Amino acid sequence: ANVDGTRHVFEATRDCRCFIYISSSSVYDFQNAVHFEDESVDYQQLSPYGRSKRMAEDWLLEQDWSGRNLFILRPRAVYGVGDRVLLPRLLRLVKFGQIMAPGDMRVSCSLTHVDNLAAAVGCCAEQKLPESFELSGSSIFNVADEKPYEMREVVHMLLSEIHGKNLTFRALPIPPLRYLASTLEVLQLAKQFTPYSIATVSKNCVLDIQKIEKILGYLPKRDLWSTFPELSG
Repeated sequence: ANVDGTRHVFEATRDCRCFIYISSSSVYDFQNAVHFEDESVDYQQLSPYGRSKRMAEDWLLEQDWSGRNLFILRPRAVYGVGDRVLLPRLLRLVKFGQIMAPGDMRVSCSLTHVDNLAAAVGCCAEQKLPESFELSGSSIFNVADEKPYEMREVVHMLLSEIHGKNLTFRALPIPPLRYLASTLEVLQLAKQFTPYSIATVSKNCVLDIQKIEKILGYLPKRDLWSTFPELSG
């Protein structure tokens, strides 16, 4: 769906001057704590989802964009009111009145408020790129809130507010969790519990957003703390 669907949309929009592809931070392989758009990636270390998004990116970059603009946006963990992905996953960490955390979750992570992602899309749609702008790789932009967050602090505050009490953490050792997740993945029994899902909350993953700020004038105005009442309500 990610690769062939992208091809179909490309074919159907040949008359559009601006093509904006919403990719994902899943195209990074967690080998670095801070991720830049031009870093090399080991495709074998990506999740099936991340690999398919990366393949779609690569296919788009190979096409003829004469007279058209291509923008590839890589948001990290999009959240906001109505979120059906990130918040439900966090809620599943609560068992028996405790937060069952993979490791201590003291990792730095970028998050992306949906309004900030929408603002990035707006920047792309309104942008007229300079003549010196080179397409290959240069049309790729990380998107995130202004500053990264400590995952443990975010999870604790959000889940405690939702449950109406101060939840405690119970740190679960990473190696056996990773082994179990890998086994379930091989047996094709894994859904949400995968090696990649464990890595997302146990490894640093910060997106550098200087490029989109400098080239497209992106200015993230929303963050988790200012929208906290909306999310926990």
